[in-house]
Amino acid sequence: MGRLKRVRNDELGLSGLNTALEWIDRHDGALEGRVRGILVPREVETSSLELLKRTREAADQRKLPVATHAAYSVLEFHDTVREYMKTPIELLDDIGLLRPTLNIGHGNFIADNPNLNYAAARDLELMGRAGVTISHCPINIVRRARVLDSWKKYREAGVNISIGSDTYPRDMIMNMRTASYMGKVMSHSYFAAPAAEVFEAATLGGAKSVGRDDLGRLSAGALADIIIIDLSGRNTLRYGPVRDPVKSVVECGVGDDVDTVIVDGKLCMENGTIPGVDFAQLRAEAQAAGEAIWATLPDWDPLGRSAEEACPYCYPDLG
Repeated sequence: MGRLKRVRNDELGLSGLNTALEWIDRHDGALEGRVRGILVPREVETSSLELLKRTREAADQRKLPVATHAAYSVLEFHDTVREYMKTPIELLDDIGLLRPTLNIGHGNFIADNPNLNYAAARDLELMGRAGVTISHCPINIVRRARVLDSWKKYREAGVNISIGSDTYPRDMIMNMRTASYMGKVMSHSYFAAPAAEVFEAATLGGAKSVGRDDLGRLSAGALADIIIIDLSGRNTLRYGPVRDPVKSVVECGVGDDVDTVIVDGKLCMENGTIPGVDFAQLRAEAQAAGEAIWATLPDWDPLGRSAEEACPYCYPDLG
């Protein structure tokens, strides 16, 4: 049957950290302070302890935020426990990386998750006490039959929740709605994950995770990042009558309702059009790239599968 064994190139990881620090030294503070550095050891289980410790030291010295994937997979959770006798969250705590400016990718398979049946679980307590952030990607994980257990527990523990996409459709409005619905189901409360909280997670949550109080809000001193949403639903009845625009967007909106985008006071999109971007051409190029990947899948898939075997059609090809 064989056995999977992770092969880790620790020197390559340390080299990558040096490359990141050199890039930050060159570019941090560019574009009137908009470009800022962040250190991202991609995953706890694929990073050596030395790399994680050096990341912490560099973050402390340069006051940089950190992001990594942790507690996002059953295999990753048990691999880390087997190797270090600690959960991924406990390992980050021991290294000193749990902090308000740490963004943990997903963070849904913590020891407190009942699916793991882990004794003496204290991950949620550690995360909340440190005020860490999780990057919650609700559409991504629900497609894998996973959920955050639960939105209410994380919030009450003191964990800052930000919302990401991580997969198609890259639609923040749909992700807010999914976060709200699944948050209610898993919290067993109609009052959990209301529109205001998921909207806050999608705006202020991410800004807080990188230590920025000039992003994610409309206020004096903040950068002029503004979007305008068309509440007509692009001339449809999708929204119905609107009383609370935030609730209407979370409950009824889609990303394509965004009409205008202003970044740092500069107009980047107007009337749904981005100057100089040909979406028809981009779609054609993306489709061609996809066709090439599907055609060559047997050449690089570890199991030698065809695209049809790896990802069957919904209905068989009767032609």
